[in-house]
Amino acid sequence: SRTILFWLRPQNLGLGATEIVTEKEETKEMQVRVTPIKIVAVVALAMMNSLADPAAIGVATSAGHFKVDNNQVLRNATLFEGTQVESDAGAGELRLKGANVAFDTNTKTTVYKDRVVLDRGRIQWTGGPAFRAEAGPVRISGDSGSAKAIVQRKAGTVQVASLSGS
Repeated sequence: SRTILFWLRPQNLGLGATEIVTEKEETKEMQVRVTPIKIVAVVALAMMNSLADPAAIGVATSAGHFKVDNNQVLRNATLFEGTQVESDAGAGELRLKGANVAFDTNTKTTVYKDRVVLDRGRIQWTGGPAFRAEAGPVRISGDSGSAKAIVQRKAGTVQVASLSGS
């Protein structure tokens, strides 16, 4: 097992400034001069790696166009907490961690990591106790991973049909 420690020390703030990186490995010591541009590149890569979709909660798919947060999308989109998905002429599917939700034409939903909120239209929801569907004041959740229901919200009414589970 080999342990290497690095230290960065700013020497100057000018354009030609250098940083000293010291590497210590047991009794061996080495110094390397690095320009600020190289330091910025390393920091930028580290930041990009830490921002790589940590909050993605699922994917929306459709054979055609649909809207995600009021932007027209073709075929698929990554979903994040609070994303709105709206279909006009085509149906599609939301593949989420903990549930699958098929949406019908003319449907609008808002997606969260633990629930899907139906604003209008019809969905077929499959999920377990850790995920639920909401339509107005109605909350639908299953007791197992195989619970399945159709939920429709239209003209101020909510209809729920249980297909499996309880």
